[in-house]
Amino acid sequence: MSKRIIIILSLLSLLIILLILSPQNEKSDYVEGRIIDFEQTSLTTFSSIRIIDFDGKEWEFYAEEEFIGFFPSHLQEHIVQDYPLKIRFELSKDSKKYITEIWD
Repeated sequence: MSKRIIIILSLLSLLIILLILSPQNEKSDYVEGRIIDFEQTSLTTFSSIRIIDFDGKEWEFYAEEEFIGFFPSHLQEHIVQDYPLKIRFELSKDSKKYITEIWD
C-alpha cells in the first residue's frame, strides 16, 4: 500500500473512533431567545423561566432544584435591555424541559 492510502485509512479510523466516543445525548438541546418571565425563589436563584425564540415560539424551562448560575437580577437585566440568551436543556420523561446551562 502506498503511504497516501495508509494515511487516509488512519485518518478515517481516527474520525470513526472520535464519533463513537463523543458524547451524544439525543435528549439535550438548546434554544436562543428573549426572556418573557421567570420565577424567582430567592435573591440568587430561580425555579423556572419562559422565553420566546426568534420564530415567535414560547418555551418554558424548569430547574430540577433551584437553578444557580444566573442571578435573577441578571435575568431582569436581559428583560429590560431586551438581550437574548441561550438555554441548554434536557427533555425529561414527563416532557418537561430542565435547564442544564444558560449563557449570554
